Amino acid sequence: MAGVLRGRQVAWVVCAVQALIAGATAAVFYGSGDPRQALAALYGGAVAIVPAAYLGVRLLAPPPAATAQQVTARFYRGVTGKMAVTAAMFFVGAREFAPQFGALIAAFIACQAAYWLALAVWRVA
Repeated sequence: MAGVLRGRQVAWVVCAVQALIAGATAAVFYGSGDPRQALAALYGGAVAIVPAAYLGVRLLAPPPAATAQQVTARFYRGVTGKMAVTAAMFFVGAREFAPQFGALIAAFIACQAAYWLALAVWRVA
């Protein structure tokens, strides 16, 4: 185990790991000789990172005196917002990177591994 993560650290570590994965995926696609594939892969990484950061900010910063009901409502609003941001970004990505959509979705799926990697390496308190 690398250490203990608390609060917003969890979100930022997951986003940082996702950024590394997105960069590595883009480098692989860039090596294929098509820079547009690499751009699509970077965008696919952003489709994973931006909503994760949004949820991290919404969910992991409740006011100190928040009731359980307020925290639950904040959670549901955060998850709903994350889904909406993800859907909107996929819509834009499908329009802008239709011929390279495979690279976009490959990077997005690879970035989802960051959650498991973070759980395997760090302990969450």
